[in-house]
This record gives sequence, C-alpha cells and structure tokens, in this order.
Amino acid sequence: MAITQLKSMPLPRSPEREALAEAIERHDAVSVHLARLKTALETSEGALYGDSGAMQAVERAEQRLEEAIADESRHLAAVALGETTEDANPVRAAERASAEAEAQLTKMRNTRDALVEEAKDATSELEHAKRKIDVAVRYVFASEAGATIDATLREAAALREQLGAKRLVLSFLRDACFETWPPSDETKPIRKFLEARAYPLETSSEASGHPSLALWRNAQQALATDADAPLPA
Repeated sequence: MAITQLKSMPLPRSPEREALAEAIERHDAVSVHLARLKTALETSEGALYGDSGAMQAVERAEQRLEEAIADESRHLAAVALGETTEDANPVRAAERASAEAEAQLTKMRNTRDALVEEAKDATSELEHAKRKIDVAVRYVFASEAGATIDATLREAAALREQLGAKRLVLSFLRDACFETWPPSDETKPIRKFLEARAYPLETSSEASGHPSLALWRNAQQALATDADAPLPA
C-alpha cells in the first residue's frame, strides 16, 4: 500500500500579521523602485555631465559653429567660383548640429529633473511605508503579547511584594540591632539599600541593552522584514 505524504499547510495569518505582510511587501516594492530610480539618476548625471555627455557635446558644437563662421568666407568664394553649392554651407550644418546638441541637452536636463522629483517622491513614500511597518508590528505585539503582559504583571506584583517584605525585615533588623542615631558605618549598607531608587535599572544607561529584552527586541526587528516571525513564548 502506497504511503501518501501530506504537506503541512502554513497556519493562516491573523489580520494583524496580514496587514504587516502587506506593509512589508509595499515597503520592499518602493525600495526596489527607489533603487532603480537612483541607478537611472546616476546614469542620467553621467550622460549629462560626463566626458562625452550632453553639456560637452553642446560646447563642442558651439566651437565648431564658431570655426565655421570664421571660415565661411572661403565657402562663399568657392560658391562664387562654382566649386560648391550654397547648400553645402558649413555654417548651416554647424548650426543644425548645435541646435540638435542643445535640444539633446534640454531633454537630458528634463530627464534628470524628472528622475530627481520621482526619487524625492519615492523617498517620502519609503519613509511612509516604514512607518506603516512600525505601526503594523505594534499591532502584532498588541494582539499576541497580551498573555505575556498579564503573566509578567502577576509575577512582577509577587516579586514587588517579596521585595517589600525584605525591606521591612531590613528596616526592623536595623532598628533591632543598632542605634539609629547617630548614623553609623554598621547601618550604612542597609540605609544605602533602603534609600536607593526602587528600580535603578530602569534609569540605567544600560537599560535598553539588558539581556531580558534581547528576545523581544530580536522579535521586533525580525517582524519588520518577516510577517511570520514568532514572538517569544
């Protein structure tokens, strides 16, 4: 009897993750479009300002026109002698070449300006798409981290009660073991602990990099590019 292997179907995404997937897809599409615009703009800048670009072509055409004008007397004399025709006037040819070069320059400038505007619009759209991802990631967290929030609140409340009890014991033992006045070196460690901030880690410069946040920060970063990235269990 043949054994049929069934392919496991991916679980359907939640509405929040589906919205995130759409935001990521849009962001990626805009990123590709902007990259193409930047490449086209670099090419356009080269075609405009490069060694064989449109601006230099105009300069060369203008120089040839000046040379043709300066040498036109020879052509006129040749026409008078019947050695050539009026249509072969090098000035006219140089004028046409100059006009074509100017027209090409105008076209290249317009192309460059159009690409610049498109790139500006795409950059703004990319920033908007990034904000959409940030919002979508937040919605995914809000829809899936509720149980963790509730459990953490319960655990934190229990730990806070335990900490409060420990502080009461320290305070009692300080008064029971030592003279409270004047303050002595013996009571200094207790005083220092009781007078310190209750949660000094929250104001520490190392708070954002604390190991307890690593899994959650990694998940947040992963969701920015993968709508199916899991949250910590």
